[in-house]
Amino acid sequence: MQKKDVFRLRFSNNDRISDIAAHSEVELLFLLEGMTDIQVEQKLTHMKKNDILVINPDRRRSVKFAENPLLMHLLIDYDTVRDAFQDQDVLFWCDSTMAEHEKYEALRKLLKHLVRRYIQSENYETTFSFLSDCYEILAFLCFDFTVKAADVQWNEEGDRFEEMLFKINNYINSNYDQPISIKDLSEKLYLSIG
Repeated sequence: MQKKDVFRLRFSNNDRISDIAAHSEVELLFLLEGMTDIQVEQKLTHMKKNDILVINPDRRRSVKFAENPLLMHLLIDYDTVRDAFQDQDVLFWCDSTMAEHEKYEALRKLLKHLVRRYIQSENYETTFSFLSDCYEILAFLCFDFTVKAADVQWNEEGDRFEEMLFKINNYINSNYDQPISIKDLSEKLYLSIG
C-alpha cells in the first residue's frame, strides 16, 4: 500500500477559470496577492489579498483568477482529521471574507510563516519543519474553526441530502480497504434500506 501524504502544498497564479473536481482532502486557500473568485458548490466567494478560505472534502469548486493572483493551496488529508476526532465527521468553518476576527489574523501569521519557510528552504516539503508547521496550522483549525457535521443546522432539504452524501463519502473513504455493504452503511449511518 502506498503511503499517503498528510499535507501537500502548491501555488497557483493562472489568469483563467479552472474547474476543480471535488476531492477527498480539506483544502485551505490563502490568497497572497491579487484577487480571485472561488465557487464552492453554489456559493461564490470573492477573495482579496490575505483572505483565507477552507473548502471541506467532496465539495466541487472552481477558481476564476483576476488581478495578478497568487493563491496558496494547503491540502490536508481528511482521514488524519477524522482520526484526531475519533472518526467523527468534522467540517471546517473558515472564511475570512465573511467577517474579520483576531483568529484569522493569528492563522494568517502561521500561513505567512509557512510560505516564508517554503521560499527560504529547498525541499521544504520533505522536512520535519514542514510537517511541524502544517500540524500547527491543522491544530489551530481544529481548535478554532471546526464544527461537527451533526451539529450543523441543515435548513433545506438539499442541505440534508448533501449532509448524508458527505457522511456516506467519508465512511467509504475511511473504510475503502475493507468490504463495505449497503447494510454496513445503513447501520453505521442510521439509514433505512429499500
